[in-house]
Amino acid sequence: MTEKETNKKRPIETDDAPGAMRDEEELDLDDELLLGLSQGDYMHVMRTLSDSIGLDTSAIGPSFIEQAAEVLKEFETRWLGQQKFFALLLLAKSVQGQEVIRATGLTATGERVPLAVTQGVGEDAHVIKGMLKDIVGRGLAFEDGPRFFIDGVKGIRSTVQEMFGDQVVIQYL
Repeated sequence: MTEKETNKKRPIETDDAPGAMRDEEELDLDDELLLGLSQGDYMHVMRTLSDSIGLDTSAIGPSFIEQAAEVLKEFETRWLGQQKFFALLLLAKSVQGQEVIRATGLTATGERVPLAVTQGVGEDAHVIKGMLKDIVGRGLAFEDGPRFFIDGVKGIRSTVQEMFGDQVVIQYL
């Protein structure tokens, strides 16, 4: 059973001591949002956004939070085949010992289109492969063959090469 199926979050370890836990309030907003999105915890993401701008969630009502969570869910499941991308930007950010990987499509006109976000521990090629399979399954298409701009996370390069073969162009940022 996966974490999403059990609706449990992975613990957030501190840099201070192995196994020590960090309160969620101590995470900065970006880390909090990335972690919530990567875990599929859309309600938590909406509560975090409301709290960050000083809205009392009881003042905006549970139906708003539920609707906003549904919008986030639609973002992660939407069809991507309506446009072709010049390249895909894959970046990882370390959040308390875990990697949050973002996929952003780049169009020929320079537009950046957020495509997906996922979470893994370390350089987990399995997690990266799952994210890439998901966006390919949702219609990801390239204008002139697959081109990727990636950071230095080792699992990204090997997974991209495995999935897209010899025709892929990979450039480090």
